[in-house]
Amino acid sequence: MRRGLLALAAVVAFLLPGAAGADLRNGPQSILVIAGTWGPQPFPTTELRQSVLVDANRFVQHVSFGKASLTGDVTPWLTVKQFNSCDLTAQGDIAVTLLAAARAAGYDPNAFSRFVFVVPLPAGCNFLGFGAENEVWLFGTSSQYVVDHELGHTFGLPHAFSIACKTCRTVEYGDPYDEMGHGHGHYNAWEKAQIGWLTGVTTISASGRYVVDQLEQASEQPQALVIDTARNEYWIDHREPLLEDAVFAGTPLVEGIEVHASPSIDDRGESVFQPRNVLVLNPTGDGTDAIRPGKSWGENGAFRLTVVAHAGTTVSVDFRWTDTTPPGRVPVYSPTGTVRSRKLDVEWGKPTENGSGTARYEVRLDGRLVGTVDAAASRKVLVTKPRKRGRHLITVTAVDRAGNRSKPGPIRFSTR
Repeated sequence: MRRGLLALAAVVAFLLPGAAGADLRNGPQSILVIAGTWGPQPFPTTELRQSVLVDANRFVQHVSFGKASLTGDVTPWLTVKQFNSCDLTAQGDIAVTLLAAARAAGYDPNAFSRFVFVVPLPAGCNFLGFGAENEVWLFGTSSQYVVDHELGHTFGLPHAFSIACKTCRTVEYGDPYDEMGHGHGHYNAWEKAQIGWLTGVTTISASGRYVVDQLEQASEQPQALVIDTARNEYWIDHREPLLEDAVFAGTPLVEGIEVHASPSIDDRGESVFQPRNVLVLNPTGDGTDAIRPGKSWGENGAFRLTVVAHAGTTVSVDFRWTDTTPPGRVPVYSPTGTVRSRKLDVEWGKPTENGSGTARYEVRLDGRLVGTVDAAASRKVLVTKPRKRGRHLITVTAVDRAGNRSKPGPIRFSTR
């Protein structure tokens, strides 16, 4: 169940002109399931129809809040040559071979936007599924879990990792609750947001009280809280025992919040949450994977999060920035020398910041504020040249998310 490579997926998709322009994330997803065999039939094709067009369809409708669904057709077992591998080269050959067999059997691939290629498990194959772009390969299985997982890759999702301590390495497939890990629950809030299905996201910028609703059904309340720091991006969500997540009924998981983490946009390779989408296991040390009411968790030198209450389908949390260290002085690169143009091209670099992360930069000309720049947007601004000739001073101050201010980074220049 490895994630597909775009190079191969692009080659296969080129063979399928009917898929051009199709929305592969929303609306009915038209799938042709092509079963090919050189003799063995590991399961009846009725199982494929049930797994893909009934069970996986129900799962996709639920996790997408009804924004996507699966429809299509399943071929009978079609006779094809034998395959002894499932590597990327073999996958391309399998796709081409099965598409040709489907055409010969009277199916029109141009009428479908997605494809599932199914063959018996090749002798040299050590995994059951593969997904990329608009194609899924199944090797000797009709498992709904494998289908749901590989479909997640075609929606653009990576594997769901986990980590059990701040100094431990992340574990691929490590999330025990998520279909993109090794669980059987809903895609998490970060994943649903990546696809575009979940839009109720609140980015925490100030200390205060916040509420997050369950992630299984559509809601008008926030369904994810996001906390950015200098190294990490945290996604806070809450699971209720609803729909596929009903399997978690009676467990501590549904009593509080779970935390998924990824490197932040400011990270310089220091985040432990590599590559991304990492579930923090046992965050408070009480043996459970949820932060429950009365428990606190956070990042040292950045923030503290306390779960206040679980009421109905929502969880309320109290958030506090704990970062008291200002960013380092900002290195300013321009303007220098004598400026003759009508605009000043002010450029600067990143300051040292290891806590809450830089939020914005304030640019001053001779002590007067002339620009405020979002740290995520740019480290450059154009300002009007002063009318008075002579020496002038530009300073840039970094302000972090906790409100700490750096010492002004200065640069001097002249005008004529």
